[in-house]
Amino acid sequence: MIAESSAKQQAQRQAKPEKEREDVEWAKALQRLESDITDKTAARSLHIFFPDMGAAALARRDWKMNSFEAQVPPCVECANIQNDCVEAEDVLVVLLCPLSYEAEAARRIQDQCDAMNKPCVMINSNLMNTDRGYGVRARDLRNTLINSFTTAYELKTMPQGAVVREWPAGFSV
Repeated sequence: MIAESSAKQQAQRQAKPEKEREDVEWAKALQRLESDITDKTAARSLHIFFPDMGAAALARRDWKMNSFEAQVPPCVECANIQNDCVEAEDVLVVLLCPLSYEAEAARRIQDQCDAMNKPCVMINSNLMNTDRGYGVRARDLRNTLINSFTTAYELKTMPQGAVVREWPAGFSV
C-alpha cells in the first residue's frame, strides 16, 4: 500500500509540470489572440457590406470603430454595397440586408468573391420586390442571385403558424 501511494505521488509530480506547461501554452495563445484583436495594423478579414452609406456610417459610429472603445475587432470593415469592392485582404464577405434595387450591386460583390475564392454570406436579404414594372430582366437577376446562395436559416410566419428551415435539415412547422 505504501509503494502504491508513493507511485501515485510520483505520477502526480510528473503530471504537475506537464499541466503547468499546458497552462503556459494556453496563456501564450490567449495573449497572441488578444494582441491580434487589439492590433490596429492587422490585415482586414471581415468585410460587411451595408445597403447604403448611411447604414455603414451608423454601424461605424454605434460600434465605436477605430477607437479604444470599439465593440468590434479592428479586422471588421464596414462598406457600402453600391460603391465599395471586395479587397484582397478580405477573408469573409457579408452582404447585410441588400434591398431589391441593389440586386446588381449584390451580384457584383458575389462575382468578386467568386473570382477571389472568398466566402460570401447574405443576411436578411430583401431582394424580392412585389412591385411590378421592373421588368423580366430585373426579376431574373434577383432570382438568380437568391438561388445562388444556400439558405442556412429561414423563419417564415404564416397565419396558421411558422415554417422554419435550419440547414442542413429540411423545413419544419
